[in-house]
Amino acid sequence: TKIPNIMQDSPAYASGLDMDDILVALDGNRVHQKNLDFLLKNYQAGDVVNLTIFRREKLQEIQIKLTKAKNDKFKIEKVDDPTKLQEEIRKSWLNEKEKDEEEKEHME
Repeated sequence: TKIPNIMQDSPAYASGLDMDDILVALDGNRVHQKNLDFLLKNYQAGDVVNLTIFRREKLQEIQIKLTKAKNDKFKIEKVDDPTKLQEEIRKSWLNEKEKDEEEKEHME
């Protein structure tokens, strides 16, 4: 399971994990994208776990202390006068680009 991004002020980063690390095992149990949440249910905040990771093609063992997940909240608001780039990002995020192309095909 590859870590796609990590906040530098997060407990995971402070414990030694970094972006693009690949989680291989948690306390000796192989980690997959589909079983990570299941494996973590056996632990609680404050537990110390052993992680086996690949970092830049080097296998490493690190210990981390689990913390309670933060519930970050984000608010998305529409900009009154978006730039072209902002509008393209919005359409891409909402899959509107594909809808626009489909509508054009139906009009032709």
